[in-house]
Amino acid sequence: MAARGEALTAFLKGEEPTTKVVPELIPTEKHLREALGEVRRLSRAAERQSKGSRGRGRKMDQLVFAMGRLVAIERVMEMDPLQRAGLTPARLAVIADSIRPDDLRARLASLHGESRTVAP
Repeated sequence: MAARGEALTAFLKGEEPTTKVVPELIPTEKHLREALGEVRRLSRAAERQSKGSRGRGRKMDQLVFAMGRLVAIERVMEMDPLQRAGLTPARLAVIADSIRPDDLRARLASLHGESRTVAP
């Protein structure tokens, strides 16, 4: 998974063209399972740390990053397979950039089995 992230970063830095489809950068079900496992692992690790500890802060930072990756992969996987196959590095970056803190909170809450309601 890290190699995919590094490859996408190379495209975004202008080292590679961003308008050409690069199939190995497009997330798959395997990437989704890996990202979900990483989020669960980091969530459990953060919960084990005492509140206010530096270790917990580091784990939470890692969890936020992993949650962003998970949400981005889920958004890609929700697409029609034909749309997904045509994703360029630039479009993948737009999908990742569209993730907001509320998206992360909602997804984490759903992982913990909480229901989040929006106040009217």
